[in-house]
Amino acid sequence: MRTSMKILIRSGFSLPIFLFAVCLFSAGEVAAQQNVGVVTALQGQAQLTRAGTQSGLRFKDNLVLRDTVDTATRSSVRILFGAKSTLTLRELSHFEVREEVLPTGASRTNYSLSSGAGLVHVVRQLMNPGDEVQIQTPNAVAAVRGTTIHGQFKPELAQSIFTLLTGNAIVTPQGLAPLNLTAGTSVTITGDAATGIVVGPIQAITQAQAGEILGDAELSPTVTQEAGRDGTLKELGERAAKEPIEIGSGQCSPYPLCEPQHSLAETFMNLPRPLGTLVQPQD
Repeated sequence: MRTSMKILIRSGFSLPIFLFAVCLFSAGEVAAQQNVGVVTALQGQAQLTRAGTQSGLRFKDNLVLRDTVDTATRSSVRILFGAKSTLTLRELSHFEVREEVLPTGASRTNYSLSSGAGLVHVVRQLMNPGDEVQIQTPNAVAAVRGTTIHGQFKPELAQSIFTLLTGNAIVTPQGLAPLNLTAGTSVTITGDAATGIVVGPIQAITQAQAGEILGDAELSPTVTQEAGRDGTLKELGERAAKEPIEIGSGQCSPYPLCEPQHSLAETFMNLPRPLGTLVQPQD
């Protein structure tokens, strides 16, 4: 450290400037290590990569900024972020979490999906004014608030598919004008900057398509109940704490951040007809 200080001072850097630079670097390192998410359900196997070190992802593991998660075949993982949004990753997905502070002081959370698929549920009531959540693929970005959206990227086709189940979303293909998705619609974006981006028409989804997305997002009830009994969701969601809802023989709190069958069914009962008739709450 002393040698570095001497070199910087001899190079024209004053001590205050050097100390300021050190503080900025230290602050960035601390921010990068802050917990931004927690694994609330895990089915099968997934790999966590942090600062170049790989390890098996486990139930209750914390995630920090720039962590990447890779899911194996026939595996899924559900992650709770900041008690305001959840991400359910399907098999063979590669995901990285990023976050930045906007000039307004609000935060922008970016879920970078370079392969595979995931269902994102954002609770508007728990977001601060100006907060944003984005799902980013290699050729498009979907910005959402108070929304349930399914994102998928197929690397072999350079193809993104965004399907909106509730709320609204602004989808911006790379280098093109943004477009608006409403509940019960889907859009496909193919290509890259080199070959050109092609945006397909916005299409209404069928009941079968919505049912397939919901079915893929369900994890084993036994795993989900373990997350509920552990109390992790309750600890991270005190701002939204409400009466727990029953999930089989277990419980999950706070609602609506517990994702199992019951809460998903209630969420999609609010879809416009006829999609709202697709899923019925279970007794």
